[in-house]
Amino acid sequence: MAGTFSSIMARPVPLVAGLMVLGVVLGFVGLGTLAAVSFMLAGLVVMFAYGRNDRPRD
Repeated sequence: MAGTFSSIMARPVPLVAGLMVLGVVLGFVGLGTLAAVSFMLAGLVVMFAYGRNDRPRD
């Protein structure tokens, strides 16, 4: 499980794209609150993944 999480956080683009598409579909259907939560989760994944991968270079 930890290896799966690390591999997803190494390249988060497919997960973020999926969450964005889910948000668009939910918004189109009329579930605005769930669409907003989906977009928020996509943003949090991006911030967490790129914050975690940003290591200072020596």
